[in-house]
Amino acid sequence: MDKKTPSPRQLKAAKAIFKNLAKDNPASIGVVLKSVGYGFGLQNSPKRVLESQGFKQAIRNLGLTEEFITTALVDDLKAKPANRIQELKLGAEILGMVKREDESDKPKAQNTTYNFIFSPENQADIKIIEEKIKQRLINPNV
Repeated sequence: MDKKTPSPRQLKAAKAIFKNLAKDNPASIGVVLKSVGYGFGLQNSPKRVLESQGFKQAIRNLGLTEEFITTALVDDLKAKPANRIQELKLGAEILGMVKREDESDKPKAQNTTYNFIFSPENQADIKIIEEKIKQRLINPNV
């Protein structure tokens, strides 16, 4: 993988995301991106930042690599198998190895259209209306 020099904002975002994910109740990635100066579009599509080569390099520069996570996981499981899973999940989330539920990543609700016109109870009424329209078109004086 080519190394890309992270922008100052990507470095700030990586540091802010580290701090945020360490909290008991972390904010969404979009909120964190807003706090470091990213615009509305990237706040709503954080993947564009998180999957950028510069951001990934910023994470590696901070010492969080896949090798670090996998080595820590193996060491942790050998030493104390039930005590460190949450910390490892945190690192895996940061690397994108595991995805945390993030409201800004969920698809937005779509409008639901109820097609009541085609319900069986309305079909009979529609047929009557159609017949009346046809009759008026054929014989406008009635």
